[in-house]
Amino acid sequence: MQETSKVRETNLSPAYLRSLAGDIPYSREIANAINAQREYELKWKGDSGFFYMAPFMEFRYKSITEFVKKTGFKQVLEIAAGWSTRGMEMTEDPTITYLETDQSGEEISKKNKIVNEMLGGQRENLHLLQLDALTGTGLAEALKILGNKPTCVVHEGLLRYMLHETKAKIIENIKSVMRATGGVYITPDIITSDSRDQFPNLQKHFKTAAQVQSKALGIEIEKCFFKDQDEAQNFFEGCGLSVERHTQGEFVKSSSSIKNLESRDPKVEWKDVLKFVSNRPIWMMRLK
Repeated sequence: MQETSKVRETNLSPAYLRSLAGDIPYSREIANAINAQREYELKWKGDSGFFYMAPFMEFRYKSITEFVKKTGFKQVLEIAAGWSTRGMEMTEDPTITYLETDQSGEEISKKNKIVNEMLGGQRENLHLLQLDALTGTGLAEALKILGNKPTCVVHEGLLRYMLHETKAKIIENIKSVMRATGGVYITPDIITSDSRDQFPNLQKHFKTAAQVQSKALGIEIEKCFFKDQDEAQNFFEGCGLSVERHTQGEFVKSSSSIKNLESRDPKVEWKDVLKFVSNRPIWMMRLK
């Protein structure tokens, strides 16, 4: 079985990269609290060329948030939340119930302490819970919190690091939540090889990122990708889900991080980056 705990090693850099957008609520504060910039600089060896990943993180974060709002559902379960601040952002609305989960109990405890300090106390509609998306440990406790209220199950930066057989096991646990609560499953974690092939100017960045991620996770990251969206859809449908395809650009029309970074790092092909992230998928799925 694939060792999924290593995915935690990818948590800190996204927290720093999200903070570069400047308009994602709480992102700068939480990045500073966990010293995420230092982790980013250690991992990427100070190569500013990897700032291209900032709009990647910005778009997937914002597109999930906007998609969830569009559904009108008032309850969210985020799997493998890491240092995402979406729970804090969305529970500013007292009618929203948000359950953040992560595989690491230690990390959940640390985040809970930081979040409570940032918010000045516990927010009644925001819950943090240890949950292993692969084994299902913690799922029963999560369902107690969720009850039978229709729920959006979301994640970002999880399945993209998983081999297909591991993806299928995680999806089975997501389906158990969907059966218990109703609702939908929303994710941008549909990574396809052909989407990257369309951007020759970004190949150097893609290649080096894959090398760093493969080393951190102990697997060949390209083995986790789908060939194209049709192959991805066949996979999810084979897992018992119906698929509604969307692009992240439907929900996010411009990039704050590109505006902040293009003069700072002109060597990045920002027009290609914007086109790439705008065309990246975000799908909504339901039980068949």
